[in-house]
Amino acid sequence: MKTGFKNKIFSLIPDDDRFCLIFLDRDWAPPEIEELRRGLPGDNIYFSVSGSENREKVLSSRRESSIMDRKTVDFTDRLKRFTNGEGFKIIIVADSDPDAIRRALGSASIFGEIILLIKPSGPVIADLQNTINYKSLKITACF
Repeated sequence: MKTGFKNKIFSLIPDDDRFCLIFLDRDWAPPEIEELRRGLPGDNIYFSVSGSENREKVLSSRRESSIMDRKTVDFTDRLKRFTNGEGFKIIIVADSDPDAIRRALGSASIFGEIILLIKPSGPVIADLQNTINYKSLKITACF
């Protein structure tokens, strides 16, 4: 398990019932994701993963509704259903892919908070007026 990231994620998740979304990169194996999920409080924590077909098959075979591949067509629709259309209050991004950060901006609720644990591997292309400004987002980098 990636102990440093695991401890950082544990420290950032609130004890209340706010909706949280955690983006993980392809280096996280399904057993590590499950171990992380079991250690977190509350039922309103969801994971977005990117990865290989093999990992998608493993995750889908377990029918983990709280673990989703962000590359799927219905990713945004599923997120909206989980939060009744409001978006996530807290989003933790432990993925260097700029697409993860762009999707985090779109998944956040108004007055939501996005915490970046890894420096982006490239430029993040996003509509700042309709994401950060409109939603009054708080973005923190911890890298």
